Amino acid sequence: MTPTHRAPTEIRTPSPGAIEPLPPFNTWRIQLSDPEVGFAWYTSPGILVTQATMTHAGVRASVVLSDWVDLVLETHREELRQCGGLLGIHDWRRFRSYDSEARRLWTQRIRRRPSGYLRKGVIIIAESPLIKMAVAGANLVVAIASGGSSQFEIATNATEVLRKYNVRPG
Repeated sequence: MTPTHRAPTEIRTPSPGAIEPLPPFNTWRIQLSDPEVGFAWYTSPGILVTQATMTHAGVRASVVLSDWVDLVLETHREELRQCGGLLGIHDWRRFRSYDSEARRLWTQRIRRRPSGYLRKGVIIIAESPLIKMAVAGANLVVAIASGGSSQFEIATNATEVLRKYNVRPG
């Protein structure tokens, strides 16, 4: 996990072969990044946005994405308590497949978090039956871990999700 700090007015010129965030996040100042996994942004009140850059979700992706969630839960604990938990928006449009070990690790990390940590989760995906199935399985885990109060919503349009939840760059 590499924190990335850029001035909001900096013009970014991608280096050859570098993966940049997909729209609409390509104009956001990057807060966290991992060259093999993707990007993350925290914005108030209590919103974490992640965008995965790989097409296959392996164990490393699961660890990094989970670490980012845990970092936000720790760093913004009081704000999250005041707003009823984290709104997690995960842009997985590039995912086409995943390892069962990555899914197992991800659900294990969800179970370790405190009850009520998540007020809502939104997973943005491309049309992929396999990824839809993974999110459906995760819904069960999240419902159990949150006492039945949270679940993941599946979406396919990142701009609409941002508009629906009034999310702005942090």
